[in-house]
Formats: sequence, C-alpha cells, structure tokens
Amino acid sequence: MNETPSKPPVRVLIVDDHRVLTELLTAALSASGEVAVIESVGTAAEAIDRVGAVQPHVVILDYDLPDGDG
Repeated sequence: MNETPSKPPVRVLIVDDHRVLTELLTAALSASGEVAVIESVGTAAEAIDRVGAVQPHVVILDYDLPDGDG
C-alpha cells in the first residue's frame, strides 16, 4: 500500500474585530483538515504581540481595525 505522508496543517492567525466573522472563518478553514486556526485576535496591537509567539504560516488581516489599519 502506498501511503502519502501527511503534511502538517497550515497555521493561520486571524486578525479581525468582528467575532462572528472570525468564528465562521475559523469553522470554514478548519473543516478541510489542512488548515489550523491557531489563534484569533481583534486588534493590530494584539496581532503584533501574538505573531511572534504563535508563528503562523499565514495571517488573515482585516484592513480596518479599531487601533489601526491592515
């Protein structure tokens, strides 16, 4: 049997101040099994603080945040 090795999921950080959108996006991305939303935050300051700690592969960033723009 030829099994392909499983790849680790793409690690995603979501930055958006709309909690409902964040929850829906997390559910949609996680459904594939190929993406892991590792954290979501609501401000640019939180994103800057957390990106070094969680080391995402991808950041999905809202362009209009309460404390700045994307």
